[in-house]
Amino acid sequence: MKKLLRAARVIVQSALIIILVSGLILFGAIVGKAAWDAQQHGKTISGEKILHGLAEQGEFLGGHYSTMLSAITLALLIFTSFNQARSSKNAAIREMFSSGIDAVARYDIQDAGCAQALRILDYYSRLALEYDMKDYYLFLNTVMTGKLREKLEEINSPYRFAQAARDKISRINALSKLREDLGWWRGTWRFVRGKYKRS
Repeated sequence: MKKLLRAARVIVQSALIIILVSGLILFGAIVGKAAWDAQQHGKTISGEKILHGLAEQGEFLGGHYSTMLSAITLALLIFTSFNQARSSKNAAIREMFSSGIDAVARYDIQDAGCAQALRILDYYSRLALEYDMKDYYLFLNTVMTGKLREKLEEINSPYRFAQAARDKISRINALSKLREDLGWWRGTWRFVRGKYKRS
């Protein structure tokens, strides 16, 4: 999603720059043509007839370009506002997530694998699965100590979100390891085919 938003921003900005540059080039071409015509006929560019023709062309081009520039500027403004709101929301979620991870770590330090740490871990695992961002899984991985993992591996463990997040973390780690060892393409291909060792 981030790549898609970045690509859309680049496209809108590029379109705006292209329209501005082409407008300047057309303006230069019109003035240059008027100057050339005036020189060919032995008149100056300040002649009333030439200026009247330039004014008509300027009105025509200005009207069309101002409409296009306004539309692109509006699209850029809407896109920037949306992107800023999304960034603020992500920052707030990330801050809340890191404070939750801190709480899991504190409870786990006091009593390794305690129920309170597992409940908080399960809650934040649900959030990580909901938002499905790699950073959140990596945050979770930092507090999943051996004792917590043992509790999650129990057959009747009620912490199903934490178990699902642990499995997702295992797949992320396996994919990263394959890509590191075999290169991006071969590692991804082996991962997709399911030929990897789960950690």
